[in-house]
Amino acid sequence: MMNVPPTTLTHDSPKNEDSQTMNDEQVVKSVRDAVARLNEALAEAARAGLSVTLRTTSHQTTTAGVEQVVVDARIYKLL
Repeated sequence: MMNVPPTTLTHDSPKNEDSQTMNDEQVVKSVRDAVARLNEALAEAARAGLSVTLRTTSHQTTTAGVEQVVVDARIYKLL
């Protein structure tokens, strides 16, 4: 088993120039893109003979009061 540090998914979508907040469409796209990247990484791990188990380890709150879920990945080599 390989230990991987917990990861917090973040968005990398562009923000509006006039505002520091993302609109609904940007948030939806950001979440969908993050899930797609996660699915691609899990598929790549499976092709390499690795089994990945994801579990929620804790909830953290940002300075803006937004709750973030921290995910712990446990990776096992399939023999």
